[in-house]
Amino acid sequence: MKLNRNILVICGNYRVGVPKCVEIAGCRKRTTEIDNMGRITAFRDWYDNTHYLATTLQYDQYGNVTAMRSPNTTTYFAYDSIANTYPTAVTDTFGIASYMQDYDYRFGVPRTIVDRAGNRMEYTLDAWGRTLTIRGPKEIAANQPYTIRHSYFGREPAPAGSANQRAVSMTMTEHYDPQHPGNSIKVRT
Repeated sequence: MKLNRNILVICGNYRVGVPKCVEIAGCRKRTTEIDNMGRITAFRDWYDNTHYLATTLQYDQYGNVTAMRSPNTTTYFAYDSIANTYPTAVTDTFGIASYMQDYDYRFGVPRTIVDRAGNRMEYTLDAWGRTLTIRGPKEIAANQPYTIRHSYFGREPAPAGSANQRAVSMTMTEHYDPQHPGNSIKVRT
């Protein structure tokens, strides 16, 4: 098999390393279209020499993908109005959406995720952005404090940008056990 690649390097003032065409002779070929800002606007998967399936991408003024259209489906993306960076909703062709809510902007992490069926996941973080607790739909409904809980022991991480990189010496992960509510499953690492 022979691999052929053409890399697009210059798009106006933007320098990108996006493959314009990747082909494995006789097996597979994918081509991309790139706009003058270096963003992929379409890619095509060729299933023979003259026919392909195309996926197109649309962007907002901040460079976020707002729509991805393929032959059988379209997915829409919405973003927060504060940083204009973090996804807040993903909606499919049928209008069914998942939501990311209550972002911790220090780390760019949603503290609540609601899936397409309306199930909630809740997350808490410590001052360094490490996960402290995760609560799933069953534990939220049963008013339990966690599904998974992490505890960190030993030295704390160095502040961001510090040359002194200290490591956490131990983490304990607890998994809530609904059959034995007072006796979680513990794993130390």
